[in-house]
Amino acid sequence: MITSGSALGALAFPLVADTLRQRSGLTFGPGRRAAVETALGRVMQRNGLRDPASLVSLLASDGDVFDEVMAVVTVGETYFFREPAQLEWLRTTAIPALLAGSPARPLRLWSAACATGEEAYSLAITCLEAGVQPVVLGTDVSRGRLTVAARGRYREWSMRGVPPATIDRYFRRVDGEFCLHRNIRALARFASLNLVSDRYPDPARQLAGFDVIFCRNVLIYFDAPAIASVASRLLASLSPDGWLLLGASDPPLAHLVECEAVQTSAGVAYRRPREGRAVAPPLAIVAPWVPPTPAVVDVEPVRDMPAPVAEVVVAPRAPVAHPENREAMTLAVRALANAGQLEEADRLSTRALELHPDAAELHYLRSLLLLQAGHSQAALAAARSATYLDRTLVAAQLVLADALMRQQDVDAARRVLSAAEAQLRDAPASVRIAPGDDDSVERMLAHVRARRQILDRTVAS
Repeated sequence: MITSGSALGALAFPLVADTLRQRSGLTFGPGRRAAVETALGRVMQRNGLRDPASLVSLLASDGDVFDEVMAVVTVGETYFFREPAQLEWLRTTAIPALLAGSPARPLRLWSAACATGEEAYSLAITCLEAGVQPVVLGTDVSRGRLTVAARGRYREWSMRGVPPATIDRYFRRVDGEFCLHRNIRALARFASLNLVSDRYPDPARQLAGFDVIFCRNVLIYFDAPAIASVASRLLASLSPDGWLLLGASDPPLAHLVECEAVQTSAGVAYRRPREGRAVAPPLAIVAPWVPPTPAVVDVEPVRDMPAPVAEVVVAPRAPVAHPENREAMTLAVRALANAGQLEEADRLSTRALELHPDAAELHYLRSLLLLQAGHSQAALAAARSATYLDRTLVAAQLVLADALMRQQDVDAARRVLSAAEAQLRDAPASVRIAPGDDDSVERMLAHVRARRQILDRTVAS
């Protein structure tokens, strides 16, 4: 077995990391180095590479190897209607304001770093529910992920938390998959784009004049110069009244670039500077941005744009299992699940829990996998283990409530959700509530309350 030490070593890792930084803008803090080295070592093993210089060469020239590396080091955590508070603000506040002067025009939205497309389609559906015809662009650095996005077929992992009525309205179930209706797929197109190295705004390629840009959980993984460069170009790609929305963990922009920062009900949103309005001047960048150590990464960059990705036929490579490091195995379980390989994710989670029985996040992931496979009793036990090991994991309490509902124990499910709501009301903003996710206390509280409403409607009916 190739280990991180024998595959890369202290001298080789900086060279590989620098190549990735130049191609994608991705940087790795000290806390992630061991897991990234392990992941890269497995890629080398899978491709029969013994010399790190060969990996560097392929990263610079071979699209398949680059896609595989991005898949194992960026674990694109995504699912439908993620961060519902932002989508609700878009539907009820931003869209009416944008269309106040010309209600008949279509909205143009950009899902930058769209991974496998769930966010882009969520934006399209949100616009439709607001009574607006959208035109949505989804871009990503990974051709494999874009191929999945263009196909519009998803597994249960992508549907977690989506109400059954919404699934029935926009999807049809075929051979265990959730297939978006053709009219929804027609609203989005997908193309390869590197946020760091590609050129935008570019009106000739329809990369300008967007009403809304979502770029969530990407900037946090760039250094300060890259953040300033990407943010300034995203803002320049907006229409005069357009909005840029970031993820909860992304760095604030007000002192990196000239922009207007607006506090909304869903957090801070950004606009282009307006004449006559005071904006914070950008600070001189004298030191690299040092991001916090994350559990997952949502990075997705850019190449030539115009051709729709439906023409791309590169099949996504399966994420590879990692050696017996706890963090690496957890990331691998997430990667497999995000790629729709739920059986393989379940097998790896079982093995990981044999080695790390006290890992709350692994129990939480296994409870999700079991629940989606229809094993509610086993999911109940796994969720209880997760909440016992880490009582701050409200995400595990949501799975526990869902499992109880499937067991027809409505009263117990209501008690779990009530306790979670009470815990969140009193929680500090820094509490660890959802491993690997970027949900804030405020957003998780909205999740819990929405789940209680669903439960109450189900009982009432």
